[in-house]
Amino acid sequence: SGVSFGVDNMSLTVGGTAQFNDADITLNSANLDFQNSPTFDNGSTLSVKNSGELILQSGATISDSSLDFTSSTFKPSGTVSLVSNSSLNFDQNSSVILGGNTALSQSGSVTWPSLDLNGKAFTLDSSVTSMSIDGALNIGSGATFNSGSSALSFNDSLSIADGGKLISGTGNVSLMEGFTLNGELVQGGGILNLIGGGTVGATGKLDMSGSELKLGSALSITGTLVANSASSWSGWQGTLDLSSGTLESSGGSINLNDFTTGANTTFKLSGDTEITSNTDITFGTLDLSGNKLTLAAGSAGLTLPNPLTMTTAGSTIATKAANLTLSSGLQLDSGSITSTGGTLSFSGGLTLGADGTLDVTGSTLSVSQTLDLSSGTFSSDNSSLDLQAATTLSSSNAVSFGEVNFNGNVLSLGSASTHLK
Repeated sequence: SGVSFGVDNMSLTVGGTAQFNDADITLNSANLDFQNSPTFDNGSTLSVKNSGELILQSGATISDSSLDFTSSTFKPSGTVSLVSNSSLNFDQNSSVILGGNTALSQSGSVTWPSLDLNGKAFTLDSSVTSMSIDGALNIGSGATFNSGSSALSFNDSLSIADGGKLISGTGNVSLMEGFTLNGELVQGGGILNLIGGGTVGATGKLDMSGSELKLGSALSITGTLVANSASSWSGWQGTLDLSSGTLESSGGSINLNDFTTGANTTFKLSGDTEITSNTDITFGTLDLSGNKLTLAAGSAGLTLPNPLTMTTAGSTIATKAANLTLSSGLQLDSGSITSTGGTLSFSGGLTLGADGTLDVTGSTLSVSQTLDLSSGTFSSDNSSLDLQAATTLSSSNAVSFGEVNFNGNVLSLGSASTHLK
């Protein structure tokens, strides 16, 4: 109790369990290594200066005390718990390097000049209301930063390597500078504010399920964006480019008005999904996986330039009054495509399989090459047939359209059983 000592230009290892009460300790160009968890209590102060190192192999309990770092390094492992009026203080020339998996429990706001996860896991206790990291942070392969309900602010760039992960619970995450994601960022709630924009690489996964994304600059995604009905986008001053990326939906309604997609965009569904877009949207690959995709009322249309696979029961595209354009031929073996007022365009032809359903009631069916309705279920009340080029129609039952627009093209009946009325 009340001890005061200094360690200069040497390394000191403490193997037992140290307890300090109203102590004053100074490390000057020295290393102090606690193998077990020390306790600092009752106004104790540990000052680490001039390239010194404090190593906590099994965490520490700090009560009404402070650890102060000047041009020095803090290397924690285990649980570092600060209670009562305690603090960790760093100047801008100091750093934190994890020696092992580390958890921080400290009431209020925390500011660190830098953090090196060193391939380890770092977890913030719910007592930490917010944490700010001034220096650039790289979450390397095997490293995990779990911020839970704490708000995070990165004042320099953040990069997450393939195999690295940032997991946020309900806390907001704000990135002031560049953002490079080749690993995984899970925003489990709250707001992710990418003020400086960024990139999500081919191996990167940005999970915004149940969260809000804000952009201050452009975000380019060649990896994966995960969203659901509780995902939202607002206050964008940048654009989100998914023209070479993947969008995954676990279900619900998703607004895609501010998204850029294209022939190299993949859209994967793991739940029934409704999308809204006030301009035509393009998906190079659409993976329904037995789920239903609905185009919301007022949406412009959906274009699929690459082949669409319809072989899984339950796979459904419901366009309502929007347009659907397929550039490649479609074999609709299972599932359904329905429209209630738009145009369904199949420039590569269409063949219905035994378990396939095509309903163009009140709509326009625009085709070329082949329209084979010999199998499956076809409905066409109050619809129109529009020929893009010479087309052969085949059917085992009579087929009726309200009108046929030949556009100077030839419609051939492909079999003796085919009847058009």
